[in-house]
Amino acid sequence: AKPGEVLGAIRKQSILQYSAPSFMGKLVNNKKFMPLLFLFPAVLFAIVLSAAGTFSMPEGDIVFSKFFPIHIIQALFIPALAFGSMVGILGVMKFWKDMKQAGGAASGDLKGSVIETITDVVSHKKFKDCGINRDRYSAHLLVFYSFVALGIATGLGVLYIDILHIESPFSFSGISDGAPVKIFGLIGAIGLLIGVFLMVINRFKNAQKVGIGSYFDWLLITIIGVVMASGILSWLTRLAGIANLAYPIYFIHLIFVFSLFLYLPYSKLAHLFYRSTAICYAKYSKRQ
Repeated sequence: AKPGEVLGAIRKQSILQYSAPSFMGKLVNNKKFMPLLFLFPAVLFAIVLSAAGTFSMPEGDIVFSKFFPIHIIQALFIPALAFGSMVGILGVMKFWKDMKQAGGAASGDLKGSVIETITDVVSHKKFKDCGINRDRYSAHLLVFYSFVALGIATGLGVLYIDILHIESPFSFSGISDGAPVKIFGLIGAIGLLIGVFLMVINRFKNAQKVGIGSYFDWLLITIIGVVMASGILSWLTRLAGIANLAYPIYFIHLIFVFSLFLYLPYSKLAHLFYRSTAICYAKYSKRQ
């Protein structure tokens, strides 16, 4: 087995061991069940929107909130993200406890270790240190900061809608029309497009050295790729006024965003939790 494949298998087993409930980890990481992963949110959305009376093609200008109201998005997506984050945090706590017991590190500079770890994560320093994986540095950095930009756009969207009571869709015409939301959203979308493209290219480019990756790897790339593509396409089809495409694509977009949140602690994305914790412990225990 190639080094990348071995490390990937270890990473996957660690996530399965520390994520709860355990059946969710097995479900997410078994390709036989992949259709169910996306069927669940699709059916959930259909039921909720049908109950709300909006599960149909709205007439007039394309306004996604007429089809999928903002308050319903918040009611579904916030708990999904909270669940994924909480499972990840609880897993990290167990992971840290096990490392301390196995490593025998009684105490250390936790605050300093956390600060150094954050610095390493935001700079992606480890990718630079690895000669074989150095090509992945730009791709991962782009994807990482694209999600940061999209997170800022989402936060600004909440500010405009819930606090300033300015309804979407926003435009680039001015701050009062939600231009910051559009700017950060566009930056994030373009960065994600380039980053995912580079990720795929690098997977094939270094296949002989580190392996092309497993289902565990490609599931996350696929989810992020669909989130990116459907987000861009829903925006473009809205601008073009093609309602028959815009609304279905937006529905698909939300399915995959919801999946990204809900399956966060069970997919490869959970390495944000565990990899960061392992780096922090290495610094805390003076092993790095």
